[in-house]
Amino acid sequence: MQAYRVTLSLDVPSLTAWHADTLFGHLCWALVRREGEGALGEMLALCGAGRPPLLLSDGFPPDSFPRPLLAPVLPAQSGTLSVQIEKARQAKDARDRKWLTGAEFASLLNGKPLEEVAAKPQTAEEKLRDIEDEEESRERPFFTLHSQINRESGTTAGAEDDSGHLFAIAGELVPSRVFYLRVADDIAFDWRELLQDVALTGYGKRKSVGYGAISSCHIEPFAGFGEPADANGFVSLSAFVPAPSDPTEGSWRTEVKYGKLGEELANSDKPFKRPLLRLLAGATFRAPGPVRDFYGSLVTGIAPIDPAVVQYAYAFAVPIHLPARATE
Repeated sequence: MQAYRVTLSLDVPSLTAWHADTLFGHLCWALVRREGEGALGEMLALCGAGRPPLLLSDGFPPDSFPRPLLAPVLPAQSGTLSVQIEKARQAKDARDRKWLTGAEFASLLNGKPLEEVAAKPQTAEEKLRDIEDEEESRERPFFTLHSQINRESGTTAGAEDDSGHLFAIAGELVPSRVFYLRVADDIAFDWRELLQDVALTGYGKRKSVGYGAISSCHIEPFAGFGEPADANGFVSLSAFVPAPSDPTEGSWRTEVKYGKLGEELANSDKPFKRPLLRLLAGATFRAPGPVRDFYGSLVTGIAPIDPAVVQYAYAFAVPIHLPARATE
């Protein structure tokens, strides 16, 4: 599979988390619009058979990757007590980080301990640059209040009792999001056109009123993450649901997703999907044999209103060299 990096630029807030399954859903609707339901059925059949023609990561800030979940390395018991306390503090700070830079991520993939990768001392200039980068590229919460409108009077509902029927809208305001793709050599549709269609229509909920509007979509070949040749595991760059045959020895965090159907199906009597327990991006597993491009599955039976609806739940796997077990 060929790898690509996609950068989406945004000028307005988005109200939906940048997860691979949501991006995949947008592409599916774009495929139906262009090629019809038959083309979508063929692609989903390949996904259900364990041969997805298109793999997606979650969306991240530029030059940022989720911190892989690894067993902590205890600091060496040497030096004075104050030195040991400082080493323990640095190790905790490293484990508390949500994001790693591309260089840090590559070092971690090649077996360097997280405590050395993410807790290295910084100069004053480096600290200032990190603060500026955080301000420019990382998540900034967005929150606004709206009043419900009475469709008969055209005025704010509930004005007579001063309640206004206020409701909140929350999301994030970031200038860009980056995600990664792997594309099969024999893919049967023009995935670039589908991405451009998504860029034109916007991303996530309330896109019909301008939220999640995308100003540009830049696609470029991607040479890799600096993966090691002696990998013995993988870290996932997307939330996923493991398949029965997937590796089980690893570290992960879970989330219950309460999804909703999109586009025309969002107006149905039962637009909500069943709750789905999944592993979040950053989950790390030991993997026997050569590390594959993906793990996970395509979840069926997710929507009570329509048994044909499925949920994309594949792991975008990146090879990693994990330390030997204590018994090895």
